[in-house]
Amino acid sequence: MEYPDKDHLVIGKITGHYGIKGWVKVFSYSMPINNILNYKDWFFLFNDNFINYVLIDAKEHQKRIIVKFANIDTRDDAKEIIGKDVFINQLDLKKLEDNEYYWRDLEGLSVITAEGFYLGKIQYLFETGANDVMVVKEGNSEYLIPYSLGNIVTDINLDKRRVTVFWDINY
Repeated sequence: MEYPDKDHLVIGKITGHYGIKGWVKVFSYSMPINNILNYKDWFFLFNDNFINYVLIDAKEHQKRIIVKFANIDTRDDAKEIIGKDVFINQLDLKKLEDNEYYWRDLEGLSVITAEGFYLGKIQYLFETGANDVMVVKEGNSEYLIPYSLGNIVTDINLDKRRVTVFWDINY
């Protein structure tokens, strides 16, 4: 889905009501899931405009997160955000160390082998437990490449929008 600006990014979704006092359930896209609570200013998209909602309380409840916003005190108040994506301002993201990247910064980059063979573009990444995996596609070809910095991923150049991998195309 395309959004009206690149200054905000999706980090979760409001999935339903919790109780009668304006609390709502949140599905977090962050890992671990409670990292979403590091951000106090959450934004929701209404008619192509981002509206700021201030988080005032949050709890982990039965492996999910429930939150309370300022000025939302009833189920009726909360109904306008049910089903909405949760955005934060990208300027609020934690600054990363050298050789650390947000997945969103890798998506869309070209992937080439150490021998110079073009594999395609990173469509998305996912977590497997052992390591993260890049899904790289070009036409009908799809590669699932472990995101292992230094072993398989040998270079990331954001300026050139390219990732170099030590990878045999016959895998």
